[in-house]
Amino acid sequence: MVFIKVHFVIFYFLGLIPFSYKKNANIVDKKKFGPDTITLVPTEIHTCYSLVLIIIIVIGNSIQIPLFIKERYSGDGNELTETLSLAISVSGNGVLIIMLLLYIVQRQKIIKLGNQLLDLDVAMKKLHNIYKLESDKMELILICYINTIPCVIIALFTLFIEASFIRATCMYTFHTIVFNYFVMQYAIVLTLIEKKLKCCNDAFLRMKKSIELQFRVYNTQKNTLEKTSIIEIFALKRCHTILCKMCSDIADFYSFGFLFIIPYSIVCVILNIYDLLTPFLKIYPTDDVIVRRIGNIAWITARLFPILTTAICATKVSKQIKRTSSVIQEILFECFMSPEIKNELKIFSLELLHKNFQFTAYNVIPVDCTVLRTVFGAIATYLIIFIQFQSDDM
Repeated sequence: MVFIKVHFVIFYFLGLIPFSYKKNANIVDKKKFGPDTITLVPTEIHTCYSLVLIIIIVIGNSIQIPLFIKERYSGDGNELTETLSLAISVSGNGVLIIMLLLYIVQRQKIIKLGNQLLDLDVAMKKLHNIYKLESDKMELILICYINTIPCVIIALFTLFIEASFIRATCMYTFHTIVFNYFVMQYAIVLTLIEKKLKCCNDAFLRMKKSIELQFRVYNTQKNTLEKTSIIEIFALKRCHTILCKMCSDIADFYSFGFLFIIPYSIVCVILNIYDLLTPFLKIYPTDDVIVRRIGNIAWITARLFPILTTAICATKVSKQIKRTSSVIQEILFECFMSPEIKNELKIFSLELLHKNFQFTAYNVIPVDCTVLRTVFGAIATYLIIFIQFQSDDM
């Protein structure tokens, strides 16, 4: 409960939750907290807060960027690195503003998806004989805390090490943390979907026992079991269809941010790794090499870990969607069943053949484990080119 509330506040502070929640009026135990006790509702406070946040970002960068240009370009610094840093800052804050506006514009869609997820849990609890919802609390806690640690380190690094805390926050730190939590939010939603799809597939497998049992009982019981099985099939089909539709809607919503964050993270990680390797490439005129290394490792982790987590979660969801077809075929081939049940399962099996869903960012970047090959390949390639350019420059 505390864990949920803490991260709810963090996401809200970053402008990534456009809703609040209210306790349902018919709940007797007011301390109880779960899918059957709450409903997500829109809040105007988020809209006002996000608009104020956008204004602060615009004003802050309008003041700090000219000062950055004046100071950095007047010295003997590396122009290529400084230009890339400036481009990252401007583009990052520009995309952040668009993302915050998207959360405002599409808040009804987000609330609808959230309430659908809650209602689905409540509806599927009625199939308590076969549908056993597994706890995903530990997995979510692990994702959130591993992701939060580097964010805390870079916030402390910005506060105590950077020459200008306000400038670093406006130009780099804030939008990096928001991007980090945006991608992590994607991973959390995918984890919730994956657990429900897994439970749906396991429920189909548990149905095998009740289907097989129908041929070892008297006619009266057999008819009852048959009707129960058909009702369960309809309920699980509905659950699977809703979850697949939600996957499509979720992928569409996160596509814009993910499409930018991937190349943005690649460029940033290249600069961080270069800064990490600089002491080995040339004389480094600073006394805080170790501190800078720790800071760079934290920045790299903060940018890569959410992408890695989201890619793994998306792959798991895709596997569960594909697994459903195998589960249905297994039931059809291994179980003796009535023609009615067999017909329903065959219809569902045909429907699954037409579901060829993939997580992508506007069909440009795949959101699964294949994206990791793209990310790490690009980092390795362009890092070598960047180091070569810098060597020639020196």
